[in-house]
Amino acid sequence: MRTHVLAVILVLCTLFVILGHLPAEGQTGGAIGLYSDTQGTDCAIPDAVPGVLEVNVIHSLASDCVMGAMFAVPIPTCATGLIFVGDRGTGLDPHQTLQGTSPIGIGVSYGLRFPPMSTLHILTIVYISQGTSEPCCPLQVTAAVGYFVEPPPYPNPAAVGCNGGLPVQAGTAYLNPNGSCSCAVPIETTTWGAVKALYVQEGF
Repeated sequence: MRTHVLAVILVLCTLFVILGHLPAEGQTGGAIGLYSDTQGTDCAIPDAVPGVLEVNVIHSLASDCVMGAMFAVPIPTCATGLIFVGDRGTGLDPHQTLQGTSPIGIGVSYGLRFPPMSTLHILTIVYISQGTSEPCCPLQVTAAVGYFVEPPPYPNPAAVGCNGGLPVQAGTAYLNPNGSCSCAVPIETTTWGAVKALYVQEGF
């Protein structure tokens, strides 16, 4: 038991330390996406009826084994009437640990080392919804900017790999999608250089 607790503490400390030292070009932490299902197959999220709305966070396609991740899922202004309730662990391991909150920034220790190319349901975000989100409202994974006193040293979500910090492709889901918007389930990894180029292009 003591060994498991120490391992969890070590991973949480690693989230703060090694993510500032991301690896060389070509290594990747895969993708973190948002889905209506727990298998990571549907990134269209209906929000037309008042009630509890759950969004599932899936981490997939990492080139290294992974132990944790740090990211945020801010509530966009177009998600009118959407109120954050809390984050729920998914039972990846009895020692899975959450620190922070997803709208601002959250660190998730998986509790175990999972092999490369795993598809992992790492978090469920729970909201109370009025069912009034605007059509094609993007819900995006971002860097955990609010988790730090100072801005983080990377412009995107990151994973804790077994050999160091890894850049992660940030996913986008759509609340109330229609024919004018669509989301994609990632099928390949993105290099750190490509992620940096994307953020420069988009003005982040």
